[in-house]
Amino acid sequence: MLFPYAFIPDHPIYKLQQWIDELFLNVWCTANPTVEYSIDLLPSDLKELTLEIYNDDRIKTDYFYGPIERVYKLFQGFDQTTKDILSKAYRDNNAIEDLCKGSNGCNPYFYSMLSALNQPLKVEIENYCKSLFKSVIHLKSVQKRIGMIDDHYKEFVTINDKRKCPFCGLNSIIGPNRTVRDAYDHYLPKDIYPFNSINFKNLSPMCHECNSSHKMGKDPITHPHTQARRKAFYPYDTCGSYDISIEINFHHTDISNLTEHDISLILNSPTHQEEVDTWKDIFGIEERYKEKCASKTDGWYWYCQATDEYENAKVRLGGQFTQEAWVQMQISAANSNEYSEYSAENFLKAKYLEACMAQHVFGKESSVHLEET
Repeated sequence: MLFPYAFIPDHPIYKLQQWIDELFLNVWCTANPTVEYSIDLLPSDLKELTLEIYNDDRIKTDYFYGPIERVYKLFQGFDQTTKDILSKAYRDNNAIEDLCKGSNGCNPYFYSMLSALNQPLKVEIENYCKSLFKSVIHLKSVQKRIGMIDDHYKEFVTINDKRKCPFCGLNSIIGPNRTVRDAYDHYLPKDIYPFNSINFKNLSPMCHECNSSHKMGKDPITHPHTQARRKAFYPYDTCGSYDISIEINFHHTDISNLTEHDISLILNSPTHQEEVDTWKDIFGIEERYKEKCASKTDGWYWYCQATDEYENAKVRLGGQFTQEAWVQMQISAANSNEYSEYSAENFLKAKYLEACMAQHVFGKESSVHLEET
């Protein structure tokens, strides 16, 4: 991840997660086998919403009333140890930052673990959690209480105004004034992890290519081959930026005929190397960056642009200076601020031009320096 998002600290849409927190921890996990289920056990806001949905003839699916009661009755049959296990699992799975960083003793809890514990509970919880994001959050009775996800998106992309997908840096993020928007990705996949399907710290707008072609249902915090834990970038880290270096090398000097196989790419970080390795795996970063560099309309264009602009600069500015000096100025300009770096893939263009300079492909027919003006 090239840079983290800023999290909107306060938004009414978070109320739904708060209601589910209260339901799980204060109603289900405290279910007493001697206390018969009653809707009066629910927090007042959730009770009111549950009854409104249940009594709305236009809503054909029982999203709350029946599922809440069935899960309560299952919890009534659990001993305190089992309830404590589930309470910790719920808290851990909603501590998204700790799960990404492997910190504070948080351990991921999977649907497979829930199935081994109690299969009927797994079925109920999975249906319930998935319905919250797929259907419940879009109900009018819910929206009038917490607002619309589209409104959250507009506020989100207004605050996060780079308009570039931080998971690749290549594609744009749709802005607030369009009639469509990019999808929210469940960073910890909703098919693997229960309890956090509407936790907005687990929901990140992501470009279509990153979301639908690369990440899909991949698990960022579990290695796909060994099932071992691994660290991943937390999308809402407050660090501001990551110390990531990109090094590009070409295997020959015929820049006009580069293929992906002629390019080596090294991504390093002195502070987040494990996260970088996860990021490369999840989002196909190496192949995507190599493809850009080998493209006639990207890498080759960058080379031609630098060459043409140099020739024009000689005519306009006068004086004698090397092409490499001119290219170095372009590299510096590409990294001049946080917006220029991600404009037109400048962060990658700069590294491509550095690789060109390392191969000495730019002309040296002019001599020393820009003439001072």
